[in-house]
Amino acid sequence: MHVSGFHIQKWLPVTSILIIAGFLFSACSSIEEKTDQQSKASYHPDVLASFVVTIPEPIVQDSRLSIEFVNPINAHELNPIYIEMQMLDDRHYQLDYPAKKGMMLQYRYVMTGKNNNVEINSDGKELASRFFFITDHSRIEDTVLGFRSSVAIGETGQIEGTLRLKGSGQSVSDAIITSDGISTTSSFDGRFRLQGIPAGIQNVTIFSPDGKFEPFQQQAVIDPNFVTPIEIELIPKKFINVTFIVKCPENTPASAKLRLFGNLNLLGDSFAGLFGGTSLSQNRAPELSRQSTTEFLIIKQLPVETEIHYLYSLGDSFWNRETSRNGTMKNRTIFTGTEDMVIEDTIESWNTLNYQPITFMFTPPASTSQDERIQIQLNAFGWMDPLEMWPSDNGVFKFVLFSPLNFSAPISYRFCRNEICGTKEIGSQSDQVFSFQAGSSSQTIDVPVGVWATWMPSTEPTIVSTEETSKREIGFNTIVEYSDAYRPSYLIYMENSLNAISGLNANTVILPMSFTFRSAQPVWLDIVPGQNPTLNDLELMIAKAKEKGFHVYLRACTHYPTNPDDFWSMLTQNPNGWDQWFSSIFEFYRSAAEFAESNQVDGIIFGDEDVSPVFFGSTDSSSHIGKLPVDIQQKCNDLFSNIRLSFSREMLLAVNLKDIKTAQIFPLEKSDGLYILNLGQISSDSRDTNTYSANISNILENSIKPIFDEYGKKIWIGLDFPSIDTGYLGCVNFFNDCMVPSVLDFPALLQPELTISLKEQSDLYNAALPEINRREWISGVSTRRYILVGNNQDQSSSIRGKPAADVIWYWYSTMLGIPTQ
Repeated sequence: MHVSGFHIQKWLPVTSILIIAGFLFSACSSIEEKTDQQSKASYHPDVLASFVVTIPEPIVQDSRLSIEFVNPINAHELNPIYIEMQMLDDRHYQLDYPAKKGMMLQYRYVMTGKNNNVEINSDGKELASRFFFITDHSRIEDTVLGFRSSVAIGETGQIEGTLRLKGSGQSVSDAIITSDGISTTSSFDGRFRLQGIPAGIQNVTIFSPDGKFEPFQQQAVIDPNFVTPIEIELIPKKFINVTFIVKCPENTPASAKLRLFGNLNLLGDSFAGLFGGTSLSQNRAPELSRQSTTEFLIIKQLPVETEIHYLYSLGDSFWNRETSRNGTMKNRTIFTGTEDMVIEDTIESWNTLNYQPITFMFTPPASTSQDERIQIQLNAFGWMDPLEMWPSDNGVFKFVLFSPLNFSAPISYRFCRNEICGTKEIGSQSDQVFSFQAGSSSQTIDVPVGVWATWMPSTEPTIVSTEETSKREIGFNTIVEYSDAYRPSYLIYMENSLNAISGLNANTVILPMSFTFRSAQPVWLDIVPGQNPTLNDLELMIAKAKEKGFHVYLRACTHYPTNPDDFWSMLTQNPNGWDQWFSSIFEFYRSAAEFAESNQVDGIIFGDEDVSPVFFGSTDSSSHIGKLPVDIQQKCNDLFSNIRLSFSREMLLAVNLKDIKTAQIFPLEKSDGLYILNLGQISSDSRDTNTYSANISNILENSIKPIFDEYGKKIWIGLDFPSIDTGYLGCVNFFNDCMVPSVLDFPALLQPELTISLKEQSDLYNAALPEINRREWISGVSTRRYILVGNNQDQSSSIRGKPAADVIWYWYSTMLGIPTQ
């Protein structure tokens, strides 16, 4: 039956099949020298997984339908393995595959032939992988919407629901929910939504990236254009201590770091990009402790009765991973028991068969600080994640590359610090990109020292505008807002970045909490792994910031798969479309508020440059908003009134300056104030600091102060000046469009059409900070888009490593009454 737009559907049991007589081979890699306890724990019986798939139309001539089994620790996009299926008729295929109980199968369908075409999802994008958890002999029925070379065919529906732990009823966040290759993660309140699922009977699989609960799997009937609601209770798992004792080959370098990679977040799997390619991050993989020249040890808490795929590496899951004696990639598998375990492993080799290792010796430029991570970045199939080099004598960094080396063409490489990559020749300033070709003889390559491409400390003192002033009242916030550009590997740099912020005499940090609009029709706002920080990562960031003594605020902001204009042009801006948009925003903000309340942050900021026009009913002609709903005032008031029920601490609304100027509404009743995201256009052309100061004074007095006078709410000013010679425009004039400065945030490439100007950025700060300090009605000032990973003199608005940081330091010190002499 249909109730209130939802389709109530009975869940169907997973179908079991009888196993047919015949042999089954082990789908798990063997492990040498197992202890008795390990051997017992690793055993789980063979079963049969029978795949039956329906495709929308017959495959093209000279092609075949195959299954690609996806194994993240094998960097599957670089090492694909296809198994051809048997044709039943021109639209149905089958494959019987030997598996083991407790396996999580990851796979997708590929039309193989002259050109391989991967199946696509409902929005036409390449499907990352499907999932099926093996509990017994299983029949797996799938429907393919289309392939990369075709258009998706067929009707789709939705699933949404809530996850809770059985017994306690506690919400489950950061769980992965997947059906028919569409994946999402649960929010703080345990809610999730899956869209674009092909109509029909589909498998739904739910599991924890860290194995904190039993995987859940069931079938559901998906009706087209309806939402299937589900409420699921998950069974929590216990954890045991697993001790890994590892014996390495004699040629393991003394300075090398040995890491353990596996199919859990605890073992380096970031689940970024939804399981495609090299999703295992070196920065997140645990490092083993060296016990002797060749022996290493680590103790990890792992979930009970869980299949663990793992490997050891001196690099990542592709470079310098362990190999067998015959040179092939080595994989390991255990099935954890219910009691503490000891695993004894012997690594056979690091080498590539018939090739000898290459040793890289690199002396970083003199501008390198002691706390920076020095890395080498390799380009075999495009630039890959940088690999940490090992400190050696006299400030030299070393890296020995063992595998893989059997490339037919030379491999390019370059050097990085904190994942900021590239050096330049000292004289010509030409980019330094090197290459090597491995062979039967070992090589040592001493790399000539250049200068970092975007980091050269200035030898000239920074000019700072000063004046006699008094300390601001207690409660004034000197703020650094982190850039919302995020990758899972960035978390490791949090400690150093907070130390740098402390050096600015900031007392407050703003951490972005972002969701991504994955779809406009219907509206789907969701966490995308790799683009948005997980809740677990955010909790770690909050804890570290609190340890350093900072006031901590979250900013709930939105991302877009391509750019905001594409989303807004596709959004149906009629009553139904706006209802969907507000409903999605409400679910996001409510979850963010509950998360913020649980983590006891000082406050939360709702909004960003792209939603500000909606909340303030902006009529600015440059806005992407077409026609606002007639009840916009009521929608905004209802939204923030309901959010307030979930959050008792300080709540601010983020707003663009241009939206203040053209606002039809001010939904400030339930908020504690405004966070002005920018000061807009300071000038139409380049001017001196005095002229900038006068223009900023006019903006503060005539555009912002009237809001304070009328509503009496807290006002924070955000400074968002990109390091380009036209930073005074208040945006990035790029391709004849005035774009938000975030387009330049690291890791964006340098844009040759734009000229870097660290002085222009510094001049704008020199103009803005004294004007802000003179006005007692302003209770906080923020430098925005601070880069997390390290000093970088790029084109972005980040002030880290730039002269503007000296201006910030002086004025933040002055505002807090800290001596500057």
